[in-house]
Amino acid sequence: MPGQREGPPNEQAREERISATGAGAHASGFQQGDDYDLLPYVSVPYHPTQPTHLAAIAKLFGIDTPDAAFARVLELGCASGGNIIPLAARFPDAYFVGIDLSERQVADGKARIAALGLTNIEIRQGNIETAAFLSERFDYVICHGVYSWVSAETQDAVFRITANTLSENGVAYVSYNTYPGWRLRTVVRDICLRHAGSAGAPEVRVASARWIMDQLSRLSSTTSPYGQLLREEAEFNARQPDSYILGEFLATHNAPCYFHEFAARADRHGLNFLCEADFVSSIPEALDKNAAELARQIADGNGVALEQYMDFFTGREFRQSLLVRSGSIKTRRIRPEHIDNLHFSTHWRREEKTNTDGEAVFTANGRSLAVSDSLSVALLDTMQNTFPGTYTLNEIVERISPPGRQAKPHTLVEAREALFKLIAGGQVEVSAAPLRVGRASDHKPTVWAVARSEANSGQLWLSSLRHMPVNLDKGLAAIAQLLDGKSDRRKLAELIEDGILSGTISIEGADLSKLAVSQHLSHVVPEALDRLLLFLEKNALLQDCG
Repeated sequence: MPGQREGPPNEQAREERISATGAGAHASGFQQGDDYDLLPYVSVPYHPTQPTHLAAIAKLFGIDTPDAAFARVLELGCASGGNIIPLAARFPDAYFVGIDLSERQVADGKARIAALGLTNIEIRQGNIETAAFLSERFDYVICHGVYSWVSAETQDAVFRITANTLSENGVAYVSYNTYPGWRLRTVVRDICLRHAGSAGAPEVRVASARWIMDQLSRLSSTTSPYGQLLREEAEFNARQPDSYILGEFLATHNAPCYFHEFAARADRHGLNFLCEADFVSSIPEALDKNAAELARQIADGNGVALEQYMDFFTGREFRQSLLVRSGSIKTRRIRPEHIDNLHFSTHWRREEKTNTDGEAVFTANGRSLAVSDSLSVALLDTMQNTFPGTYTLNEIVERISPPGRQAKPHTLVEAREALFKLIAGGQVEVSAAPLRVGRASDHKPTVWAVARSEANSGQLWLSSLRHMPVNLDKGLAAIAQLLDGKSDRRKLAELIEDGILSGTISIEGADLSKLAVSQHLSHVVPEALDRLLLFLEKNALLQDCG
């Protein structure tokens, strides 16, 4: 983008991209026998699927999407509800329905719903192929981590249900594995299937698959592309849970497709491709400039062809496609004026020093961005200071204007253009609803109800208000349970001290085991509490009680 130069992604960014593949529920009976019940998928919130995000992306194209805060939402393959339960808690005026084949997962989800006292969500046990929603209509349909891992008949059912239930101007999200990128990973899947077989307990087959991947990666050539592929896969998969290996490499079905095949199939059901949930990946200019020009030239105005050639150039292996009813798309062009009623945030952080060209440098997830335009710098700085909360364009402009002076009309226009470019560059997230979060400085800091319930259950990751899982250790989980809004910082410090002395709480990074008496803790705990509260704030786990 003009005035911006983004550095190449490092290994961390690559891992985030890869970890999205197959990250969904795999919840429609794709596995042999009772594999899915014996080794259930870990059901977590998935940021790109939240209706506020889907609505905002569609609004960029001028589609007047239903208000996500009052919407009806359907998830096909919801597992135990880890993706929609936090949404139901955050948006009490919306209504959520999930369906999953696994009796065990559905039972777990229902128990969690009851524990939270939610009345605006239901999880149904059933098969997607035979599911009937009668006259029910949904404003947003989510199908994450299901499509590639089910039979062709179930894939057709996904399209059929979406076409029959999606409301006017509603948006559907479907994720799936894609070629050409998955051609390479198919080799690893073939090896795992051949070695591990299809009989026996899922844990045993997964262990067998891990072993053969490790052995081949050790013994393969260190210089050949094939050997490099095996090593990268083995290293990545070693960090993944068993359920991921089972679903991605040992399941009965894993049928990637080319994007143009997916789009054509959706079209036959009266559904049109809008763009990717990862909006930037649908912008050719996010590629190398020459590649973008060539892709546009070859596509010759055909949007599906353009997306397909972008996949050819990048080797894409996973897509998160947004679908709308035929006729909903009025224009393929996104316009700056469409962002006026949206809400924005950024997780990019400004470095203390400029680069050798005097440009401000922002970093996120191991990537760097050099920004020379002063207005863009001011916009990013303002959103950085309010993150993880969101603000509208007008609110941001008010904060970057000189104190005591209202922004001039042309300032708003300029800010809109600059912000629009940051959105197109992937530096700013968009939402159709505001997000207000608590702060570490709050008098009585409060972890929001869903996360506190998860901590009480012993779960070592919590669902954030940004709709993302946040990993934490046992000490932080124990402290999170204490942040119920009833205690100020002094009382919290006392409770933490008591917990440390009784052995129920430990604070990572502080060698508290060597402290013999409580007065020593009085010097350590407040500082540790400050760090922990900042962590909770940064990860959107604190509730706004103002």
